[in-house]
Amino acid sequence: MGAGGVVLLMPADRTLTPGAYDPTATAGMVCAKGYATSRRPGIWASLKLKGQAMKAYGIPRTPLGWHAYTLDHLIPLELGGMPLTLENAWPQLKAEAKLKDRDENAQHRAVCARTTLLSTAQQFFIARWSA
Repeated sequence: MGAGGVVLLMPADRTLTPGAYDPTATAGMVCAKGYATSRRPGIWASLKLKGQAMKAYGIPRTPLGWHAYTLDHLIPLELGGMPLTLENAWPQLKAEAKLKDRDENAQHRAVCARTTLLSTAQQFFIARWSA
């Protein structure tokens, strides 16, 4: 079961992608303008990681397979997720990524409004978006 009771076709596999976050990140840091952008890896690093994730998840590197997925971070970068490790990245179906984006925005707003702890928001993604 995934976001909002929707059955996810491709949740993150907890054995491959248990989630990883920067232990030094604080709510003040992640709420600062530009934080997520400063953590986002460059295109070549992202493509390399996507290839590694696709292989780890057994997804053939065909044009259809490659384009149906996006590289996503289980614990979002905007919430202190680690950017360049398979422990925090998996190939997510693009349609499901749009659902997760809503959760990311809602959790980020809650952390910045101080209604949710950063650690609680990080754990939310492991519980909701992996199996």
